Amino acid sequence: MLYGDLDGDGVEDIVLDSVEQGGGPVPQSYLDAFLYDGKGAWQRAWSATDPAPPGDPSAPAAVLQQAAPGSVSQDVDFLALVDTAGDGSSELAVGVLNLGAGPGPLDVWVIGFGPDGPSTEFWEETVQDGTLLAGANELRLQTPWFRPSDPACCPSRIEHQTIGFDPASKRVRVLHRTFTPVS
Repeated sequence: MLYGDLDGDGVEDIVLDSVEQGGGPVPQSYLDAFLYDGKGAWQRAWSATDPAPPGDPSAPAAVLQQAAPGSVSQDVDFLALVDTAGDGSSELAVGVLNLGAGPGPLDVWVIGFGPDGPSTEFWEETVQDGTLLAGANELRLQTPWFRPSDPACCPSRIEHQTIGFDPASKRVRVLHRTFTPVS
């Protein structure tokens, strides 16, 4: 559970992360954001199993897919509130790990909550796994980087990304990228 001002109204909102374990062979992850309506009630403003918020046409149909037998399992691996633009309202940063026989791709999402509702500010999928860390106004992503000749077990390098708000383009994007060789 996270608390923070998602919509910029000065009141902390609530983000809930949960997993249904007993509903079938594949656990179902859930993620919901509740905004205070100013009248003493909390309204669900977004659910990760609903269609993905508009903003990035290349993003998957939903942040979290509905669990089904034979499908890949998904787990909310990372969750943070980050004020990427420094405007006083936090964006929701989510790392969704896709699990099969081993760790699969990590979907990195940044969801904003403006007056028109939630929007996808950023989405990226890694090749395999990854680690996200949050700072005050940026995310840091470390992930294996594979050349076409690399075996699936052994990446050539580790990619380090800084993800944040770019004032020139007025959007969240990868601001800096470096690589460290794997020895």
